[in-house]
Amino acid sequence: MRTLALLLALGVGASARAGEKEEKLAKDAIGAFLKAVKEKDADKVMKTVAAPFAYKDGGAVEVIDDEKKLKEWIKDRLGAIDADKVPTEFENFQPFDKVKDNIKDEGDRKKVEKVVGKEGYVAVASVDGKNVVVVARVKDGKAAVVGVGR
Repeated sequence: MRTLALLLALGVGASARAGEKEEKLAKDAIGAFLKAVKEKDADKVMKTVAAPFAYKDGGAVEVIDDEKKLKEWIKDRLGAIDADKVPTEFENFQPFDKVKDNIKDEGDRKKVEKVVGKEGYVAVASVDGKNVVVVARVKDGKAAVVGVGR
């Protein structure tokens, strides 16, 4: 009986540590993304993101499935950004599962859920007084930013 209790305790501890590792990977990816955006360096940004990539800029959520199109979209957006207003820190970091119901439109929520997958995290960055949501996915031991929105 003690052996079973010990095995269960070890399993719970290992699970918690695995979650901490994924959380750290996601935080690092979001931080690297924000720094690359601040530098307005499309190549550095591309190293922090992955397709499919969801974005929302006023209307419905859109998804970019192709890496080449994603790079074009990033270059376009970087051209319109005031680098001085881009933060390198974020707040309100939490698992996507805890906040996904805040996406009221079911179609938008399903698009983001598909992009995020099983292990996703969300952070908020304040850009020029406006909140920008950054979404990261952790898959196969690697994290990438897979979405942004206002």
